[in-house]
Amino acid sequence: MKFSKTILALAVVSASWGAHADNLLSNGSFENGLTGWSVTGAGSNPLSVKSYGPNFYGETVLADNSTSLSPDAAGTHGVYFVDDIAKQTLTQSVTLTSSGMYSMGFSTYAPANGLNNSHNASFSAAIGSNTLFSTNISSLTGRTWQAQSGAVSLAAGTYNISFTFTPTGYPAKDIVIDRVYLLAAPVPEPETYAMLLAGLGLMGVVRRRKNKAA
Repeated sequence: MKFSKTILALAVVSASWGAHADNLLSNGSFENGLTGWSVTGAGSNPLSVKSYGPNFYGETVLADNSTSLSPDAAGTHGVYFVDDIAKQTLTQSVTLTSSGMYSMGFSTYAPANGLNNSHNASFSAAIGSNTLFSTNISSLTGRTWQAQSGAVSLAAGTYNISFTFTPTGYPAKDIVIDRVYLLAAPVPEPETYAMLLAGLGLMGVVRRRKNKAA
């Protein structure tokens, strides 16, 4: 029971991050195409925004249903990285007016037809020089939306939010992303502080009891 209360306290703090914050990025769900974003690396299959349905080389992809912390509702479009040769990047610049902790996240979907391709592709997400997510697409669960996120301490200033897709050969695996967000950490309400401190206190009691038992 004590452990459960501690987990509850930490969960409340985590949940409040998404509940009270605004997305610092524009068009994070790509409902307005690539407005607000910059693209490099066209290739034979340029990075594009697709409407959900049977538009992914004949494969049906449904809207994002992951447990994302994005304050944006799931929409009807996502960005499709599908080239077999060209390295492609998707970038948006954002200016932070204050220093603090920031959470960046997005949702990923690996289509089955892409996972069946013989060559891998790497995919990463960064804010400035801080890489918050990096993976080979083959390691993602196929045909499943997955929420990805990371947190970093940043000083006030202008940063690029960037996604990089790098295929390793023809044909390469591909990926869809949606609901990109950047959130500033909220200032916890007094009740949240109290719950967190109570949880941490309980952790200390449990630790002391374990030490005595040992």
